[in-house]
Amino acid sequence: MTATWRLDDSGKSANARRRPRRGVLHASMLGGAVIVATSVMAQPPDIPGPAPVPANPARTQEEAVPSPPHALVPAPSPGGMPRGPSFDCRKARMPVEKLICGDDGLAALDRWMASLYHEIESPTSPLDDRQRRAERVAQRAWLVQRNGCVSKAYTADCVARLTQQRIVALRIAAAQLTPTAVATYRCPGLEGVAVNGAYYASDPPAVRLTVGPRQVLAFAERSASGARYTANGVEIWEHQREARLRWFGRSFVCGVEP
Repeated sequence: MTATWRLDDSGKSANARRRPRRGVLHASMLGGAVIVATSVMAQPPDIPGPAPVPANPARTQEEAVPSPPHALVPAPSPGGMPRGPSFDCRKARMPVEKLICGDDGLAALDRWMASLYHEIESPTSPLDDRQRRAERVAQRAWLVQRNGCVSKAYTADCVARLTQQRIVALRIAAAQLTPTAVATYRCPGLEGVAVNGAYYASDPPAVRLTVGPRQVLAFAERSASGARYTANGVEIWEHQREARLRWFGRSFVCGVEP
């Protein structure tokens, strides 16, 4: 049976209603390397697309909340496609790997993520060598973060959330997603530095923030009002045409250009 996950009002996880899933491709991934066992998988066709993001999310969206972890789980195929994760469960040693092996929903997310990473590494990838190297670094960092979920109170939800975020990041890198809105910010203290955000109606919603030459992908978090996105060392909170930006230890109050 396939196990999916959702968050209740208190933030704790609960098993959702079980239902069969259709399959995705099988790949093998250990550590920071990915070894593909079959062909590249296309985006699962039966996953509903998210609603469009308005040009100024803060003005029309009172609360930006990521979808439950099960929302991106591609369904396993009833026709005999592999149901396990991208790696060999017989060789699983880490607690997170064993957790994924025992959960069909997490295994499906892992297969999808691994297939997208293979696309990035393939000769037909739209990325150049520098971009591929950057994605390898990001993949290794993501693995460390995912494996650290064992220290969290809700390990399965943590693994699902981080894998969803990595899937979105890989799809953006592979040009499978395009921005639905772009915002330019004027930030006192950053005069002469270009500051903008490209918003994606992904699941979870994401924004690619650019400050000068540096880019960071941040994901939507629950907020009392406006639209709030966070990443390690970065936060942007936009409300009523004002954006509060925290950028690696520095804070700015920015205006949103029309």
